[in-house]
Amino acid sequence: MIRAGPDDSLACLGGARADRVGDRLLGARLRRWKLEAREMAPWANRAHLGLWLAIVGLVAAAALSLAGQPSLAAWIAMASAGAAAGWGVTWAIQRRTVSRPLEQIASSMETLAARDLLALVDELASLAEGEQAHKIEVHARPVTLPSDQAVRRLAEALNATIARLQVGASQFYAASQEPCRRLFYVGADDYLLGCVCAETLGAQLPDGGEVLLMTPRFRHTGIELRRRGFESSLRERFPGVQVAGALESRLNPARTSQLVKSFIESHPRLVGIYCTEAMGVLGCLDALADKNLTRHVVLICHDTIDGTMEAVRAGLVSATITQDPFAQGHDTPIHLFNSIAYGWRPPEPRLITISDTVTRDNYSEYWRPYVGAIESAAMAERRARPLGVSKRHLRIAILGLGETPFWEPVRNGVRAAAEELERCNASAEWIVPEGDRDFNVALRGPAVDALVRDGYNAIATPIYDSALVPYLNRAADQGVVVATFNTEESSLQGLVTTLSKERRRLEIATDDLQVAVRRDALTGAYNRRLMDTDLAEAKLSVATSRRRAAVIMIDIDHFKAYNDIYGHTEGDKVLRMVAQRIQREIRPADRLYRYGGEEFLVLLQETGLDQGEAVATRIARGVTDLGLPHQRNEPWGVVTVSAGVASIDPDSAAAGDCVADADAALYRSKASGRNTVATSQPEPRMDFLESIGSGQRGD
Repeated sequence: MIRAGPDDSLACLGGARADRVGDRLLGARLRRWKLEAREMAPWANRAHLGLWLAIVGLVAAAALSLAGQPSLAAWIAMASAGAAAGWGVTWAIQRRTVSRPLEQIASSMETLAARDLLALVDELASLAEGEQAHKIEVHARPVTLPSDQAVRRLAEALNATIARLQVGASQFYAASQEPCRRLFYVGADDYLLGCVCAETLGAQLPDGGEVLLMTPRFRHTGIELRRRGFESSLRERFPGVQVAGALESRLNPARTSQLVKSFIESHPRLVGIYCTEAMGVLGCLDALADKNLTRHVVLICHDTIDGTMEAVRAGLVSATITQDPFAQGHDTPIHLFNSIAYGWRPPEPRLITISDTVTRDNYSEYWRPYVGAIESAAMAERRARPLGVSKRHLRIAILGLGETPFWEPVRNGVRAAAEELERCNASAEWIVPEGDRDFNVALRGPAVDALVRDGYNAIATPIYDSALVPYLNRAADQGVVVATFNTEESSLQGLVTTLSKERRRLEIATDDLQVAVRRDALTGAYNRRLMDTDLAEAKLSVATSRRRAAVIMIDIDHFKAYNDIYGHTEGDKVLRMVAQRIQREIRPADRLYRYGGEEFLVLLQETGLDQGEAVATRIARGVTDLGLPHQRNEPWGVVTVSAGVASIDPDSAAAGDCVADADAALYRSKASGRNTVATSQPEPRMDFLESIGSGQRGD
């Protein structure tokens, strides 16, 4: 397989093949662009015709002057000079507005077709073969927009394609990168947050219209997920509401205000704005106030910082969607502590915080003036709690970000958790790596390594850049428990890993469920449901192959009296110990069932009546040898059992007939004095009772 490298892609492919592959990959749009470029090139070459006409004119003027016609020669010379000057100006303009841009466009298109797209196809093939994906660098560069409208349109389309390919390459790498081996994630589901915002906005726009989407940066993974959730939900639930555009605020209120003002001028039907984060709200409000649209445009945003909540209280913001930042700071260190100290494991790898819709009607439940964000009783009730005190001191590091309004409640959550953990022999620390205000992996990665060297037991951090993942995985390899919160980049391989783990957990749960369905919870013996199935299969086997099989019905003597004297808790212990002793006395191929109450049944494979009687005698002796005190079970004074043995008759009408025969034998055994064995024969066998002697315990 050819891997298109930075220097040898074109050489490997050859010009003609590169054109063919590029055309196939880019499709009709690229073919149209290239045709337009080729059509413009001959037109540019025709501009040289003016120069040749000027030269011919000057030669003709010289000839006329020599022929004695100076006036005509002067006129032709002046015309030729004008033509030459005109050609020069035209050539300069054409060179600047057409030729050079076309050269740039052609070069960029060739790079895009023969280098970047082939590299993407190569990586897709590698991923399909199960190989680790590599980061794709887009080498095609945007071109300068010329003044010529036809060429400008071509350049704009090419630049848009390059920009989308850059975003796609970045997201492809993020989706196929090495998964982070973190234990869990605490935070919002960004895609669902976008869906909730679409529901909230769409419900307030019954007549439809155009909406604007404001985002801090297009390449921010979490924010992009919100945008996709928002647009997808709008298309599905509110087709009359159209996203007219998306603008990048870059967290600058002045820039946001100017962008929104310009957008309003070009989109008079604007009825709604969705800010994917809280920092863009102030700029949007400024623009709406300038255009007198504050009460006419529905504004939806996120989080409960003071500026946003003041606008909600005043009715300027219709709704804000929370992501419970306090829980992200509080629950993360608590879960890490419980995992290390008590082996706690999350019920699922992504612990999604609850998102509430805050409006003018309910804002007081989430925020108060001069106080800030508050915690309602319902929110406090769902907080994580430490499971106990750790036997050794544990150190937990929570890596946050700079002093911005959003991160204040997250830090407060960490502080609250630290107070709880201090009483549990653990510490939780809020740490912002020096200089790392905007998630700089060059600073945050070494900070993770330093925390590992300093002996921290657990580390939690948001992940805005997948380049941090190798640092976290190295920490996990050294025994540090890793968690993420607030945001994390999704990974295709991470999803596969998670699904694999969940599949294994499901298999284990299924096995446990099958055991629970087949076994008695108290004694561990098989239950009546499985007994009925096994007896039917055993009867069929005896009938078809003439093999032998037998059953033993066992009952604990005077068990009701034991419960009356010692209590049901001790009675449960006796049931478990008797079941364990019976299991020890039979073969692995034989099965023990709890028939009901203090009665057990044993199914013996390949066993005749005499052999079954010997096994029952061994079981009875074994239970007596346990020496469990029972003062009402005279004359032995210990727990004993009685047993009845019957063989499975292939000619009997029903599989349960052998159980009835064994039960009848058990009844004769009890009637003869207990602590003995009887068979389905008319006369009970008393040799075991005689061997231990009246009033004597067995050997």
